[in-house]
Parts: sequence; structure tokens; C-alpha cells
Amino acid sequence: MLVARDAVLASGLYAPIADAVAEAASPALHGPSAALIDLGSGTGHYSGVVAAHARSRPRMLMADRSPAAVRWSMLAERGSDGVVLDTWAPLPIRDAVADVVLDVFAPRNPPEFARILRPGGRLIVVVPRPEHLRELRTGGRMLDVPGGKATAVLEQFSGLLHALEPRHIHAIVRPTPAQAAALHDMGPSAHHGSPEDGHSGADDTNGTDHANGTARTVDGITVSVDVLTFVAR
Repeated sequence: MLVARDAVLASGLYAPIADAVAEAASPALHGPSAALIDLGSGTGHYSGVVAAHARSRPRMLMADRSPAAVRWSMLAERGSDGVVLDTWAPLPIRDAVADVVLDVFAPRNPPEFARILRPGGRLIVVVPRPEHLRELRTGGRMLDVPGGKATAVLEQFSGLLHALEPRHIHAIVRPTPAQAAALHDMGPSAHHGSPEDGHSGADDTNGTDHANGTARTVDGITVSVDVLTFVAR
């Protein structure tokens, strides 16, 4: 999953999402003493883009349930710290220490997220919309995205943080067959391949029709997410 995620993010297919996250985080990053915590850091890509957009590089903590992800993100962002943790459990992080918390396609723990933010700090949450990667969901190889995720997240943080106006990112990208396969493999649907046919579900997104062995072209894939910004009171 990390290798596939790195391939997708390095390709620029998700650049509109990363740029929107950086834009939302920027107002809370003031000077080199600013602290950014990436919960569900993965490869560290989004933290890297946020840091690149900031006036000065913030101190960064990469946090993920996967030790491999924490190692990867720390190597990607030299000088960052890292911790392996369960986002749903109490976080081993002190109160009011973060200027920015990132939660990009990751689980959420509203009371804990609010606790670790400084007053005026920002939480950036990215959630997919139902049409996100819909062209890859044909044939049932990828998990569906339920509707109303943004509304549910806003309700979760109601009373804890102040919500700013959500931003909807919508783009049609044209990946290569290999990139389309990586889009599948970067998420949990990568585990839903059929062992009987000897291939993962990614094969159904890489331009091959297994029914007749002929090649087909993926003309465009929808990238559609909501970027939600919350401010600590």
C-alpha cells in the first residue's frame, strides 16, 4: 500500500488535494517553532507539501499505526519525529501542542484531536465523496464510499472545534495503466483481490479486460474529496 501510495502521490494525480491541504494549513504555521502533527502520515507526502508552502519549515511529528509508514514518512521528511500509535486510542501527545493537525483519508478521534490543538490551531481533514475514483469501482473490486461523510465529520467535531467553509476538490485525471493500478492498491481494496484467479483487484484497473484478455483504456478517473478545516477556540 505504501509503495502504491508513493507512486500515486509522486505522479501528481492528487496534487490538487495536497495543495488545498497546504493552503488550509498555512495560516496557522507561524515561524520555525510551529508544530505540525500528521495523524495517519502514510508516506509523509502531505506534510511535505504543507512544509514546502509554509514561510519556514515547521517541526513535524509523523504518526501512524504502521511502523513501516512512520519510518517511510520520517525518511521522506528528514528532521521530523515519529510515533507509532492507534488514532482511536488516547494519543500519547500533550495538550495544546499542535499548530496544525493533518488527517488525510485517516481515522478520526475528535476529542483527542481537539485536545492536542493549540488555541487558533487548525485541523485539516480530507474525506472522499461517493464519486471519488468511481471509474475504478465498476465490477465491485473497490469498496464503495458512503455519502454524507463530510456532514458526518462536521457533526463529530461540533462543539469541539469551529468549522470553516468546506472546500470541494473535483478533478478528472488521466493515469497510465500502472498509475490506475496504484490508485487501487494504495487503499484497503487492495486486499479484496480473488486468490482463485491469481491476481489482485488492481488488475481490473490497469487496462486489461480479464474476460477476454483484451486491453482497454481508462480515459479519465474522478478525484473528488472534501477538505474540511477546523479551528481551535
